[in-house]
Amino acid sequence: MDLTAINNYIITVQLIKRDISNNLTRPEILEKWKAFSVQNPKIFDSVFTDPKCLERLEKMKKICLELKSNHITKYEASVQFGKYISKDYLPPKSKFN
Repeated sequence: MDLTAINNYIITVQLIKRDISNNLTRPEILEKWKAFSVQNPKIFDSVFTDPKCLERLEKMKKICLELKSNHITKYEASVQFGKYISKDYLPPKSKFN
């Protein structure tokens, strides 16, 4: 994923969240953002279902910038994002013992 795409996703998610704050209904938002919802259904749905949607995109952007500037490798980027996102889906390490 390139930086331009991530930036576009961030801007669009911010605008959709603004529409939600302005009390637009989901059908109204779907109509307004139909092209985005068709081209990026998972991101569109996550705006409504994942309170950390924007935060995750910002983290992806940060990692992408580090990768682009050769501060980290693709492998390190993958591990870094994996560790970040796993906190929300896996139990704490202490639960595995």
